[in-house]
Amino acid sequence: MYKSLDLPKKRRHINESCLKKYIFQIWLDLVYGVNVHLIPPKVGLQIIQFLSKLGNYKLADGKDDYPCTTRMIDTISENIKANIDDISKFEKVDLAMASMVIPVPPLLVLTNELMTDISEDDICLVCYELILKTNFFEIYIEGDEEQIKKTNFAIEIIADYLKETAGEEEVTGKQFTKKFKELQTHLRRSIN
Repeated sequence: MYKSLDLPKKRRHINESCLKKYIFQIWLDLVYGVNVHLIPPKVGLQIIQFLSKLGNYKLADGKDDYPCTTRMIDTISENIKANIDDISKFEKVDLAMASMVIPVPPLLVLTNELMTDISEDDICLVCYELILKTNFFEIYIEGDEEQIKKTNFAIEIIADYLKETAGEEEVTGKQFTKKFKELQTHLRRSIN
């Protein structure tokens, strides 16, 4: 990043220092905000997705190499759970599907809590609506930021997950549809 700016080494160090302070301030604001205010559930999932990349969540044997990451993920998960009663069935299924691609244990618990009062018919209806409202997921495949922002569905996290796993290759509609079907099938089986 700094090579392109052709800054002298001394100046580069100052900018790195300022950048670290700025990032630290953002984290402080994030932690304060999560502890004081309810955050939108989709934003919470996106933050957890980001945090899960910073370090591993504590292991099943209790080993915790990244305790700060674990605490932040736990805090955000609890924040989302505190708001579950106010979330519509549509949002619950959308959030549950998105949370299933983030590999941290508290989200398994969150998914189960989201699905508490959801029927198989509810899942089918929500999935059908998601397919139609995203033009068969085309907004994610094409990267239509305006439509993605307008719809604001949590399944955007699935698209992010697929982009990460695809690496250099672009995510196809077939890949997104396959993953969506897998998640839908898993949710449907878990409530039966």
